[in-house]
Amino acid sequence: MKKILIFLSLFPSFAIAQDTVIISKIFGEDTLWSVKKVYLNQDVQVKLFEDSAAIYYYILNDVVDEARKMTDAFNIYENRNKFLNGLHKLDKSMVNGKVESGFDYLSNLYASFWTGNYNAIANGTKVIAGAEIFFNKNNELRIKIGESINKPFIAIADTYGIIVNYPNTGDRFVIYKTTDKSFKDLDSKLILRKQKQINR
Repeated sequence: MKKILIFLSLFPSFAIAQDTVIISKIFGEDTLWSVKKVYLNQDVQVKLFEDSAAIYYYILNDVVDEARKMTDAFNIYENRNKFLNGLHKLDKSMVNGKVESGFDYLSNLYASFWTGNYNAIANGTKVIAGAEIFFNKNNELRIKIGESINKPFIAIADTYGIIVNYPNTGDRFVIYKTTDKSFKDLDSKLILRKQKQINR
C-alpha cells in the first residue's frame, strides 16, 4: 500500500482527457482521501476513500475508459472520407430525384451557427482581412477568406462545415467546431475564430 501512496503523492493532479482528478488528504478522526473530478461541462463529482488502493483503481478505470473513447475517435477519423463521399452521393441522389438538395436544406437550417466574421489563420499565417461566412445575392452560403478567396460553403451541422473547391478545385475541405467560437480542419491549415457580434 505504501507504493500506491507514494505514486499518488507524486501526481497530486491528473488530467484525463475529459476531466481533471484532484486528490487531497483529509485529516480528522479518520484519514480520508478526497477525489474531485471537474468535467468539461463544469459538473463536479467528489468521492471519499479510506483505502488508497480504491483510489488507484478508480483513477485507472478512467484511463481505460478514455483510451477506449480515443480508439472510437480514431476509427471515426479513419472513415471520414467514406462519410464525406456518402454525403455527396446522397445529395446528388436527392437532386436527381427532384427533391430539395440535402445540402441546401441543412445549410439553411444551420446557417445561423456559421454566418458572421472571423479572425483567420491560413497555413500558419494570420489573414489580415479575416474571413466571413455569408449568404450572397443568390441566397447561396459562401465563405470569404482574405481578399481573394470566395468559395461555396456547406453547413452539414452546427459543428461540421465543408468549403467546396478549397484550397484547390475539386477539393472538399472540412472544418470542425473545436470550441464555442472556433473552427478548424484536422491539420490546422485553416483556423477560424468567430468575432464577437457588435449590436448597433
